[in-house]
Amino acid sequence: MKAIKNLIITLVVIVAILGVVIIGGYVYVRTTYGIDLFRTAGQLKTLTKDVDESALCPNAYGEQDFVEMKSAVNDKIDGLNTSFRLSHSNKSKHNTCYYIWVIK
Repeated sequence: MKAIKNLIITLVVIVAILGVVIIGGYVYVRTTYGIDLFRTAGQLKTLTKDVDESALCPNAYGEQDFVEMKSAVNDKIDGLNTSFRLSHSNKSKHNTCYYIWVIK
């Protein structure tokens, strides 16, 4: 019985020490670096979700829009023959960029 009591006391002390270390580490990081670890963990959870581009940019340009744009620009400016090219840069699944290149 005495061995079980000592084991329980040892486990409680270990849990208490871990709690103090974790809380102390959180306070240290928050005061020294200004980083809220719980908010950062929540933001990381948000970043792991898939992005629905059609909901994010419902009126995004498509290839057909560039055909119409090329015709409109060529009709407005005499002697200018343009070619529009749509480049898609997707370095990460959360940072999608579209570039319009105008080639004379």
